[in-house]
Amino acid sequence: MCLASREFGETLATEQTASQDESAVVLGCGIAGLMAAAALRNHFDDITIVERDTLPKSPSPRKGVPQDEQLHNILGRAQMDFEHLIPGVLDNLRKAGAADASVGDQTHVHELGIAMPERELGLRLMSAWRPSIEHVMRGMITEDARVHIKGVRRAVGVRLDQDGAIGGAVIETEKGQELMPASMVVDATGSASHALRWLEACNSRLPTIEERPVNQWYVSTVLERPKKYKDNTDFWLSLPNPPFTRGGLISPTGISSWYLSLSGRSGDTPPRTIEEVKAYAATLEDEQAIATLIKDAVALGAPKLFRKPTASIRRYDQLDNPIPGFIPIGDSIASLNPLFGQGMSVAAWQARELDALFTRGKKADLNTLTVGYLGRAVEIAQTAMNLGMIVDQKVLGPGSDDNPAEVALRYGALARLIEQDPDLHRRYVGIWHLLESPDILQEPELLARLDLLK
Repeated sequence: MCLASREFGETLATEQTASQDESAVVLGCGIAGLMAAAALRNHFDDITIVERDTLPKSPSPRKGVPQDEQLHNILGRAQMDFEHLIPGVLDNLRKAGAADASVGDQTHVHELGIAMPERELGLRLMSAWRPSIEHVMRGMITEDARVHIKGVRRAVGVRLDQDGAIGGAVIETEKGQELMPASMVVDATGSASHALRWLEACNSRLPTIEERPVNQWYVSTVLERPKKYKDNTDFWLSLPNPPFTRGGLISPTGISSWYLSLSGRSGDTPPRTIEEVKAYAATLEDEQAIATLIKDAVALGAPKLFRKPTASIRRYDQLDNPIPGFIPIGDSIASLNPLFGQGMSVAAWQARELDALFTRGKKADLNTLTVGYLGRAVEIAQTAMNLGMIVDQKVLGPGSDDNPAEVALRYGALARLIEQDPDLHRRYVGIWHLLESPDILQEPELLARLDLLK
């Protein structure tokens, strides 16, 4: 046996829950933890979510959640998996004030160097304040008698049973440390997870960590909408076309505000005042669309700057003998570029894969389930982490990204095809919503059409 924090022998207090085999413990009550609990509730008699923060009774930021005050866009993948795991959650989010727009005709996008066609694509884009998303999900999940949330408790380790599988989680409270017996422990504590320390204390092999420079920043601010846009719930997006690096996004929030986010890379200077924000918006490639919208908008707060120098992924899939029943999820596996808004989608997708493995009857063999889950969870994270690079490679082909003229030709050809072909337009946008594979950009017919338009 091992306790990742320290050895306690018989002195460790034991939390009174259902038996180990019937119980799962989820560490962290953010989006990833809530999704994990939703996935496990049909497979365990008792699921306990452990959270170090005091959980608010109404939507409000929590100290332990990075970027908690930011508006979060809910992509198509997240919408699909949210609804699968928590039926009715999207309607409840809308009732709680989430913005919801039809992609294509109500999301005005400048991409690939053009104003994209404004046509309905059968997709939705939603946005909501993260505390509101968590509040709605917590309320719905805890209606299930199998799910319990215990706040002001901090995970400090894991315990293994005599066979080397998970035996429970070691939790620190005001009264000391206690063991929560469980045959599955889900690490949803985020990018600051101490799981590697816990595994090392158990003499377990550690996953390697792959890092990739991102050098991304974004500045966000809330603006009062001009009167003529008060009831307008449309989005505006300006996405940089390589080699350009500057982007912008307007998301509706409430009934009279806009949430503005501007982004850039290490070579771009972040705006720090509202005057600089408006000047920076005028440098986007969207033919002054965002700059014109915000020209007379009043700032409701100072701009906030966030930086993301690197993205990283913990390669749990490469472990020869992972601990059966130890399940990392979300940012505990991969810390992604927040600019693409894929974090919630990845966590929900991983949770749905976990649910699917249980549904296929693999609970009896936790080792097989754990290995299968880790492989898929890392694959999902890699899909999101590499998406921009993969799309570039699929569009440009080998070697052409070193030729600026060829880059402009290939992207220009793709833009013209999208203008002509609504189905291609839908599938292309679906890639960024994590609903379609980038492989569609390598279909022989599409490549032939691109070559003809170059």
